[in-house]
Amino acid sequence: MIRLHKVDSATTIYEWNKDLNTGQDEMLELTVRYSSEWGKLTDEASRIFIKPRWYDKPEYSFVSASLRLYAANVEGNATLTVPDDYYTVSPLHGTFTEGTGRYFDNPKIVDTIGSTWNLRGSYGSVQYPTPNASAGTFSQSLTNQDGGGVWFTGSNSGSISVSANDHETAYTLLEKESSYYDLSFDISTYMTHVSNSTTTLGANAGLVIKYTLEEQIGHPSVKYFSNSTNTIYGPVVEYKSDNYAWDTDKATIGTDQATVYYKGNLGKYNRRETVRFRPVVRETFPTASYGTASVADTIKTFTATKATYAIVDEKTDEEVIRFDSTYTRVCADDNGMWFDIDMGSLAPGRVYKPLLRVDGRLGSTGQYEYFDNKDYFEVV
Repeated sequence: MIRLHKVDSATTIYEWNKDLNTGQDEMLELTVRYSSEWGKLTDEASRIFIKPRWYDKPEYSFVSASLRLYAANVEGNATLTVPDDYYTVSPLHGTFTEGTGRYFDNPKIVDTIGSTWNLRGSYGSVQYPTPNASAGTFSQSLTNQDGGGVWFTGSNSGSISVSANDHETAYTLLEKESSYYDLSFDISTYMTHVSNSTTTLGANAGLVIKYTLEEQIGHPSVKYFSNSTNTIYGPVVEYKSDNYAWDTDKATIGTDQATVYYKGNLGKYNRRETVRFRPVVRETFPTASYGTASVADTIKTFTATKATYAIVDEKTDEEVIRFDSTYTRVCADDNGMWFDIDMGSLAPGRVYKPLLRVDGRLGSTGQYEYFDNKDYFEVV
């Protein structure tokens, strides 16, 4: 099962505008301004601070956790060879304040409550802590000045260096749609520290996201939707738990042409509910027969472990809850197949539909069938 939760706070800090707070901007920006392009003496970067939300409740236990950001706009026209450690995501040493500023405030509001490149918040008076290599903390600035955050390094801290999703070894900017730059980071180690209240890292101080080699020429300028956006694309954390269970004596459908429908879909659900969906599979063209068995006895299933589900936003066709071969497997019991959806993971006032994917029923593993009978539901 996958539960989605919005992040608590997020902001961008800018090396070329060291006292600027942008906590209320609708966008988060990851970029490098190069001296050759901007007439400055040094390259200057932007970084993203983001604080995932954590619920200290048993029902929110997780096996894996991922941070997702959605790209809104990409600029640039350079070619760049992408290293395996293209992005670095690290736990911050000390909390940050989101703040009330915007990038294009005019006149500019010098930070009154929020983090900047120079200061980490609280009325513009709190300095970043001094980095200490022996304690595993680190800081870096392209202009060789203080600022830009202080973070923990080392895999035990939850710091990760990751490749650019499934980007090719080399790519030309603007040849891809912005969704190509959507990010998904595994932050399981960090969130485990948070859930265990590991004092070394602090109580969910947040994360810094940056290009690993900011001094490398050719980084794209990418803007991501922030938690202040009015769209459905704000950053979220996916908390993944494995509730898979298969305990049924229902017959499987085999390789017959199949049709899927949902039994008991009410069409409208409260966002505080966890709802059990029951997909029913049957032959599209069943052989006529006569008997005394109940309809429930004739319900069939797909083969165990073969079916997974996604939840799709009807208007945008976005997979809000994505197919996952481990965490969105369809389960089964004496009444047939089922899967649970936490309606709090979905934005209210929108219409969604479940989508089933079955692996290898009519061919080899990795050959998928998709079943979409447009069985819509709304979250209120």
